[in-house]
Amino acid sequence: MESSILNTPPELIAFAGFDSWNDYENEIYAVYLETVVNANLLFLNTPVKVRFRPTTKDKAFGI
Repeated sequence: MESSILNTPPELIAFAGFDSWNDYENEIYAVYLETVVNANLLFLNTPVKVRFRPTTKDKAFGI
C-alpha cells in the first residue's frame, strides 16, 4: 500500500451547501477518513496511526 504526503490541511467545507447538520458532519467525517485514517500517512518515515474509539453517531475514529 502506498503512503501519502499531506502538506496542507484539506479545504474548509462550508455548511451553506448542506440541508442538515448531520449531512455536513458526515461529509467532514468522509474527508477525514480519506485524508487521514485511510491515507497511510507517514511522519519522519513512521506510519501515523489513528485511534479507533467506541462508535458515536456511526463514527469511531479519533485522534
